[in-house]
Amino acid sequence: MRHVHALLLLACCLVTALHSGQAQGQNVVDARTARVIAYWLPGDVQVYDVHRVKEGRKPGTSDYRITLKVLDATDSTYLVECRYSDLRVSAEMPDDPRAAELMQRLMKATDGMRVLCATDETGIPIALVNEAEVSEHAQAMLDQVLNMASNADERRQMENAFAGVLSTQALAQSALEDIGNLLFAFGVEYVLNKTEKVRAEVPSPFGGTALRAQQEFTMTKLDTAKALATMRMEQKLDPKGMEEDLDMLAREVGGEGLSAAQMAEMRSIIASAKINDRMDLVVDLNGAWTKHLHLVRSVEVKGVRETDTRTYSLR
Repeated sequence: MRHVHALLLLACCLVTALHSGQAQGQNVVDARTARVIAYWLPGDVQVYDVHRVKEGRKPGTSDYRITLKVLDATDSTYLVECRYSDLRVSAEMPDDPRAAELMQRLMKATDGMRVLCATDETGIPIALVNEAEVSEHAQAMLDQVLNMASNADERRQMENAFAGVLSTQALAQSALEDIGNLLFAFGVEYVLNKTEKVRAEVPSPFGGTALRAQQEFTMTKLDTAKALATMRMEQKLDPKGMEEDLDMLAREVGGEGLSAAQMAEMRSIIASAKINDRMDLVVDLNGAWTKHLHLVRSVEVKGVRETDTRTYSLR
């Protein structure tokens, strides 16, 4: 969803201001206008405490720490390192000690993981740089789980169950979501209480192609004395986009060999999907870092609703 802000970039500001040594306070233009432009330099480090709550079929609460470090910076890209640490998970554990240990290992899959992400000049993630390292981490975690198997058949069953959860793609996607959330607001000029409406994409709850969405983003408060901007983003699925993509999505999820009845059922399931995001954040315009962010994503399919709430606090 983050990349759509490229439509609003102030190219002239990026060319003349990035790494130019100009005062960062110039991000405050006047009492109603702010430029949220990144002025990060190699060596910059910020640490965030994250509190995450999931409600629905698989409820749980987790707390973890993210350390973001700028490794390199050019006029058009940044190389950002994201490290995970201090993961603590609260969830209802199975009574069986072995099953409880297995769940703990699974839930701690990202603990200690390092992700290197290339971004554009505004901080939008554009590429995972250390895919091989993330893959090794994913495989090591999967091996820890599989080593609990008591025989070959059980090992195959566990591998079928957990390989997707502990895959390179799954771990990298989770990390890139965190990075994208924290760098969400950068690269745009905002006017107080003026709502920007843009097209966006959100991850599909069915997997595969992302779903088209409509996004509204507003700077609701500008404290010029403290150089702080308070912002709100609201996002929901684009009804027209869903209607146009419905057949393609149904075939993608169910496969090409669906009967007419199966196709109708799959269309009905996908058409019932509702995804709503709301993000509230505070940005330090001088430091060009997000100070606080609260994101709530709700997903409902056929009346079954799940929510994912993440709160990021700069230490």
